[in-house]
Amino acid sequence: MMRLHARLRLAALGLGLALAARVGAQQYSFQVFDFDSGLNNLAVESIYQDREGFLWVGTQNGLFRYDGRSFSEFGKKEIEPGAFILSIHQTPDGTLWLGTPRG
Repeated sequence: MMRLHARLRLAALGLGLALAARVGAQQYSFQVFDFDSGLNNLAVESIYQDREGFLWVGTQNGLFRYDGRSFSEFGKKEIEPGAFILSIHQTPDGTLWLGTPRG
């Protein structure tokens, strides 16, 4: 009976290792964004992907939108200079709401 338990444990361990190796074999890709890609502030506080697929990045110096190729700065007139964008949320009607230290 002890040998059966030992064999079952060994089989379970082998199966677990085989599954872990398969999952670990996934390929991930990374892309580095910097000043050259249009992200003028690298102190990122929040990231949000909207329903249209745009990536919004809140930094310690404003809001940026990534369209899959480059970043564009948004809200220069509406957002006070140097504003920390701590959170980003989209309402059902598509409006983006931003959270800052001042609310």
